[in-house]
Amino acid sequence: GWERRFEADATRARGLVDLYSELCYEVTTCSIEPEEFGPECAGCAIVASCQRYVAVYTRRPKKV
Repeated sequence: GWERRFEADATRARGLVDLYSELCYEVTTCSIEPEEFGPECAGCAIVASCQRYVAVYTRRPKKV
């Protein structure tokens, strides 16, 4: 299954996606929903972070 690795600015995540791909991982990203942030940062997250950050997920390739 997919394993959530980290959250990063979309621009920076692109380079990390390339790195994981070079290491033979399958990689995907998705936007971070406001509900995923804790109550202490919800105000800021809704306005700024949700629009420019993504979650990066990896999994080992399926064997053929």
